[in-house]
Amino acid sequence: YFDYQKHSAGTGPQDCSGLDLSGFDLVNTPTRNSKETLDKKLIADVLTFAWDCTARNTEQKPCVVLITSDGDYAYTLAKLRDRGVMNIVMYGKDCSVAQILVENADVSLSFERDVLSEQPVAISPAKPATEETSSRSTHLFFKSIPELEHVNEFVQFIEREYNAPVQRAYMFRIPDRFCSCVHIQFTNTNDGARILNVARSGRISFRGRNIIADFDTKIPTEHSISRAS
Repeated sequence: YFDYQKHSAGTGPQDCSGLDLSGFDLVNTPTRNSKETLDKKLIADVLTFAWDCTARNTEQKPCVVLITSDGDYAYTLAKLRDRGVMNIVMYGKDCSVAQILVENADVSLSFERDVLSEQPVAISPAKPATEETSSRSTHLFFKSIPELEHVNEFVQFIEREYNAPVQRAYMFRIPDRFCSCVHIQFTNTNDGARILNVARSGRISFRGRNIIADFDTKIPTEHSISRAS
C-alpha cells in the first residue's frame, strides 16, 4: 500500500518494479495527506480477504500477516481472531511496538531476528527441576479468551480436553475488549509445562479462538482465587 504521487516525488518506495517482480501486489492509495486513508483501505481489504476465504472453505481458516508496529491495527486483529482467523504480526528492529498489538496477535515476530536470521536456534540441555521452576510450571496465565460468565467454563474445557486436573483458578474480565483472562494452578507440574507447549504452538482453540498462555509470575494471593468446582 503506497501513494504513487509520493513515489513519483521521490518520498515513497523506490523499488516498485522489484516488488512487482517479486510477486507483491502494489496497491495505489492516494493518502491526501492523511495517514488514515491508507489504514482504512488496508483494514477493509484484510477483512474482505478473511471473509472471502472463510466463505469458500469453512474447514480451513485463512491467515493474515501484517508487517507493522502500529497499535491502531489491534482492534482489527482482535476481530479476526474472534472469527477464527489466525493473524501474525512482524515488526522492524528499530520500531517501538505497541503492546496492545502484540497482545492481540496470535504470533508476533521480529522481522530481523525471527524471519531474516539464519542463525540456528541453540537448544540448551534440560536442567533438573527445582522447587522454584516446579512451582512456576503449575501456574499458567491464559489470555484472549472469549468472554466468560464463570471461570469453570474454561476450567472444565482444559480438564476435559487435556486431562489436566486444576487445583485453583481465577478469572477477570476486560470489558472493552470483550474477553477474559484466567490464572490456573494445575495440580501436577508436568501438566502446566505440557499445556504451555501446546498453547505456544497455537493448538489450544476455545470457542473458535486461539488461546495464548504463559507462565504466570504474578500469582494471585489466596483470598483472590476462586476454587473451581
